[in-house]
Amino acid sequence: MVKWLKNILFERLFYQTRSRWFLNALYLFLFCKSVFWLVTLNTYFGNDALVYRSMSPVPVYWRPVFILYSNPAIHVALVFSVALLILSFLALLLKRSYWFIHVLLWLILLNIHQAVYTGLSGGEYLLQVMVITSLFMQKAPDVTAGSVPGILHNLSAFGLTGQICFMYVAAGVSKVVYPEWREGSALGMIMAEPAFNLWQMPVSLFWLWQVLNYSILIYQIGFPFLAFSRRYAVVFLWFGVLMHIFIIFNMGLITFGLSALLPYLLWLKGIPRILPKSGAA
Repeated sequence: MVKWLKNILFERLFYQTRSRWFLNALYLFLFCKSVFWLVTLNTYFGNDALVYRSMSPVPVYWRPVFILYSNPAIHVALVFSVALLILSFLALLLKRSYWFIHVLLWLILLNIHQAVYTGLSGGEYLLQVMVITSLFMQKAPDVTAGSVPGILHNLSAFGLTGQICFMYVAAGVSKVVYPEWREGSALGMIMAEPAFNLWQMPVSLFWLWQVLNYSILIYQIGFPFLAFSRRYAVVFLWFGVLMHIFIIFNMGLITFGLSALLPYLLWLKGIPRILPKSGAA
């Protein structure tokens, strides 16, 4: 156990190259989200905004993430959206990552999400988690193992991948509770809804949806084990990529699908490097 912890903290760096791809993709996605909120400023934050705010009292310790919620003026939303755009673009251009930029991005993101909470999907919540768990991840390849930045980088990488594993297992377990998923009919029922079947794929192919139904359950519950397997990781992870691409284009859940795809950049070669005995990824 002590040797394992020493290996994790001091002897090598996790995702040393791929963390740069992940962080840059994360910053780019935040930049695109800020552009979206600027374009739809009146829809979400104007006088006739779609989002209802009750203006209920906010506890003192939560006020930093309810500033935008408590100040519904459109110019306040403009400041937050522009700040997110500038900071995400700056983080994308910089050759190194800085924790205080992540903290600011996270606080801005929380404020925007609290203000438009009724229009959120699981993708926005996942985005919040990824911004804060990747707080100390480094995109510069010159960080040395065993240094303070290297240790914090490893802890962030470990926390991020652990959170992704938890997300999939929680999603799988929550599905098993429902008899429709256990019987294999849930996915076919979802595809019967035109809003979630933009390609109008044939619902009559019950066997196909049943196979995919159980495949999704196996994928989500088995993620922590198979995603780190040297033998099965490549096929397993590509199934996940295709699943999220299907969610984006056929089900129309763009933000959720893209947010879920971002962590796959850490597994880009198919076999994660959190378990090998030596070497940096």
